Amino acid sequence: MTASEARALVGLGIACTFAVRYYFAPGQLAWGGDAAEHILYVKIASEAFAVGEWPIWTNYLAGGSPFLQFYGFLFFYLAAAIDQVSGDVFTSIKIVGDTAHALSGPAMYLVVRTATRSRRAGVVAGLAYVLCFWHAQQIAIMGRWPLSLFYPLLPLPFYAFELGRLGRCRIPAVIMGDGAWRRWRLRILAMLFGPHFSSSSISSGVVRATVVASAGASGWRLAAAFWAWDCSGGLI
Repeated sequence: MTASEARALVGLGIACTFAVRYYFAPGQLAWGGDAAEHILYVKIASEAFAVGEWPIWTNYLAGGSPFLQFYGFLFFYLAAAIDQVSGDVFTSIKIVGDTAHALSGPAMYLVVRTATRSRRAGVVAGLAYVLCFWHAQQIAIMGRWPLSLFYPLLPLPFYAFELGRLGRCRIPAVIMGDGAWRRWRLRILAMLFGPHFSSSSISSGVVRATVVASAGASGWRLAAAFWAWDCSGGLI
């Protein structure tokens, strides 16, 4: 990475951090939409960590709801771990939400910069991704906090694919199972790390469309395409 490239990334990161400073507005989070349940899950996980337990099940709500039933556990565990230091569940959620939102800009920059070879296009895309009102609406207003990690992770499979497509990272051929096993594995990974099956399914569908549209016939390109496809479920 060149010095100018590093400066562009750092500058974009600072701008994105400044743009999402509203996460640290004083007071509690908005309780509308799905927020109440997600805040409670973070609190439950934090209390479990505090006594040396690993939270995989709770009888506090939903007749005994496991963390893997409707949402992946990554957001709840991460916010709960930070809560061991901050001591305030709202501050912990704000830290995770703010950081993830700010990092989504540089993540999108990497994709567009690599695909278009234009630093200006990458900066515009990164800022647009962060400043898009739906981004804040869905997380901070509607309270869908687990999706905060979805946004910075979503561009990464596309970035990996672009690296492979351009020959910058020649990935060895990936031995894949049959189609049914591949789809099943995708859903398992989506359950572990993603917010909803639908979000991961839609996103992986876009990855597959990118593969079909852009992958060349040579072996290394196909290997990179399948690698991006296979990893999309785990990342998203």
